[in-house]
Amino acid sequence: MTTRLTACLLAGLLLPPHVTDRPVLTVAVRNATATVADANDSEFLFLDVQFDAVLRHADFVDRHIGPEPVFLTRVDRFRGPEGWEVMSRSSWYDTGDVKYGACTPGPARVGETFVLPNVKANAVLKRNDRDAHSHLVLRFHLEAACKEGDKMFVERLVTEPVDLKVPKW
Repeated sequence: MTTRLTACLLAGLLLPPHVTDRPVLTVAVRNATATVADANDSEFLFLDVQFDAVLRHADFVDRHIGPEPVFLTRVDRFRGPEGWEVMSRSSWYDTGDVKYGACTPGPARVGETFVLPNVKANAVLKRNDRDAHSHLVLRFHLEAACKEGDKMFVERLVTEPVDLKVPKW
């Protein structure tokens, strides 16, 4: 079973060193949707978010990436003039049962894209947050893992800002 931790302090210790020394790739988002995951909590609202992450040709110079697995590591919320606020952080480690896809060379030509389909994420809101009743602007930090032979690669990604419609609750 893949164990997901809510403490982020282990992230740098559990992942290969080459993960943290590369620039983070910015990816576009298509088809973002949010559904209420748990409406029974009196204090918090839990949203399941799903989207396609789109990487452009230029992003693939010397990169290794595969369509799955993709892990959510942080969610930021835009707060207007105050800027970005961290909503949640998480990290992951493989206990031996994660199935890694093969790395892809990515799109070969300018103008081509590579899509990470159906990326799953989440967001947690306080029910008394009046600013979140219709939409949120979020940014998702992800790690996409793949294998090439016996070697595992992890690429850090961050989405462009996503204006997400919040379902009625």
